[in-house]
Amino acid sequence: MLFATRPLFLRTTLLLCSALALPACAGKTPPAATTYAQLEAAIGGARCQQDSDCRTVAVGARACGGPAAYLPWSQREGDAARITALSEQHQRQARAAVSASGMASICSLVSDPGARCEAQRCVLRKAGGAQESVY
Repeated sequence: MLFATRPLFLRTTLLLCSALALPACAGKTPPAATTYAQLEAAIGGARCQQDSDCRTVAVGARACGGPAAYLPWSQREGDAARITALSEQHQRQARAAVSASGMASICSLVSDPGARCEAQRCVLRKAGGAQESVY
């Protein structure tokens, strides 16, 4: 059940590593998954009091370019410089994994849905009815 609660990028990375037996994944957690976990920790609970407290950060990479998805975070409790650095590191690692795997993409742009404060927690605004993207 824990697997089902993981964000799509992390699930995809773990599946690629296991299905393709990528050398970079042999016997260890993929670097992008480790960085993603660090990013989640830096974001924390994303607590907010109003919409203006909330921001988004890009994660992952699509084969045709651009991020795979966005995560909401709160400027009230998150360190913007650390979150940005981890996001950029994660995107570099994801691009490298995509390149190494030869993965194809649907080549559509994932728009930043923005974030809002709901029940004192930053959440993604729904963009066209979807909050998760597919590679």
